[in-house]
Amino acid sequence: YVTLTSTNNALTNTDTVLISFNTPTVLTSDIGTIGIESSENTITGLPCGAGGDCAAGASGPGGGTVVLYFDQPFEAPGSECGLACRGIEIDKTQVNQQAEWARNSANQLRNGQTNATRTGMGGGFYNTKLAFESANGANNSNQTYGAVAACWNKSTSSATDRWYLPNVMEYAYIFKQIKESAALRSAVSGWPAVTNYYTSEEVTSSYTASGYVTTFNNGGPPSGVTVTAQVVGTPGPTQALSVAPARQLSPSHLYVTNTSFSDYMGMHIFNHEKNNGYAFFCLHAFK
Repeated sequence: YVTLTSTNNALTNTDTVLISFNTPTVLTSDIGTIGIESSENTITGLPCGAGGDCAAGASGPGGGTVVLYFDQPFEAPGSECGLACRGIEIDKTQVNQQAEWARNSANQLRNGQTNATRTGMGGGFYNTKLAFESANGANNSNQTYGAVAACWNKSTSSATDRWYLPNVMEYAYIFKQIKESAALRSAVSGWPAVTNYYTSEEVTSSYTASGYVTTFNNGGPPSGVTVTAQVVGTPGPTQALSVAPARQLSPSHLYVTNTSFSDYMGMHIFNHEKNNGYAFFCLHAFK
């Protein structure tokens, strides 16, 4: 909207700046003060999402650690950021925690199909919401049993202020980001790489290894991440998908698990019963 022209007077060692308004909306006679920002203002001491640093390993707006911050928004319908989410933070307090997939407020295992099958970024929020409400009915009670509830009830200040269990795609981004960020590896140094992690995705009877790999690869995975999938037994409504980070992947379902996240090259996906009790992360999406 303006053009700035700077002129230096060598005799008086002074600079003169001429500001020309290209499309003025007010008269210069109406302007008392003009402020010029010489560089972008960076607010310090604030978490990402509130004007502060959004680098991996920084503090997130929900008290977690920032894992990802995207240039383009992704959707997590029903969350606080809704259709304009930019960042994901991870809960550092869930170190080495293991639990079954979902239990109700009476601590009874819930195995029924809830159609929690969204695969893209932000889909974990949708899956977790469906699974939690299916396990607890219309009362939506704040039970704390199982991986689904442990994430969903981490914060309940409002109906939309919720943490969630990641889906397969979100785990792929998390594992790769931990590999590439020393700050993030330090923040999660207590988490084991050689383990299986619960996702929020359920298994349907139509689940096949090759079919899921195709779906995953078409969904926009992070570059450099290769996945293999495996069918264990007969897929059905009592099963969920789990993932294991790997450093080498073969064409078959065989893989070598990591000794640390810094070795991460890919991910193994497989189906198993919801009562196995695996490790898990909790995520929180924000603008």
